[in-house]
Order: sequence, then C-alpha cells, then structure tokens
Amino acid sequence: MVDKDIPASIISIIYPFSQTKVRFHRATTDELWVVGADICNILGLTNISYVSKKLPRTYKHKIETKGGKQVVLWFPLESVYTLCREHNAIDLINWLRMTALQLPSEFKRSTYVFEEPVIIERRTLSKMLDVMEELRLQNVI
Repeated sequence: MVDKDIPASIISIIYPFSQTKVRFHRATTDELWVVGADICNILGLTNISYVSKKLPRTYKHKIETKGGKQVVLWFPLESVYTLCREHNAIDLINWLRMTALQLPSEFKRSTYVFEEPVIIERRTLSKMLDVMEELRLQNVI
C-alpha cells in the first residue's frame, strides 16, 4: 500500500447486480486491493473484522471520503476470489475478473468510466473467465 499519512487513491465502480459501490486500489506492485466492507456488503456479511481474520492478508489504510478521511480494511483481490467461492458468488467473481482486466494501471481520479462498453453474452464470458482462471492456477499467465 502507500504511505500511512497519504490516503490511498481509489476507483469506485458500481456492482450492477446490487448497485453497490466497490472501491479498488492498485498498489505499487500492481496488485489490486478492494475495500472489505464493499465486498462483505454484497455477500451479505456483517462482521467485517471476523471475515478479515479468516483471510491470509488484510490491510488497514485511509481513504478520502465526502465526510473526510476514513480508515478501511483492504482485501487483496485473490483473497476476495476465495471469499466469493466460499459463498458461491460466481456472478461477483466474474464481474471482479472483468473489472480487474479493464482498470487502468494508474488511478488518477476517484471514479472511472470505461471508454467503450464490452458487450458479450454472459455464458460466453463465464467460459472465457474460467479458462483464464485455469491458466492462472497453472501459472501459465
């Protein structure tokens, strides 16, 4: 993450199935992190601290909100995938995968609008993402 005194740069994207805002941060190592409260809200989990203790890595850091600076729990994207699998949230996994592929490498503002919408049938997208996940698990990509 970044310096503890500097709020993390974020991009907020709306999860279309529940209209919930999901905030992302890209670390200097190019690793994506997600605000734990956003993911827990989508999954219907209320005890974020308990969930964070079950995950291998979490991180507390400040973000800038309308009300000022706020400390939030960050989950690495790989841990979010694991959490989603435990709760059978396949739609959320697919959306996160597609969103992660389209996020810019450097966040310069707090919201992001995709330049050109990608239109693909959900069944086809799901198959493509499954293949990509299998390749990633085999360390091919």
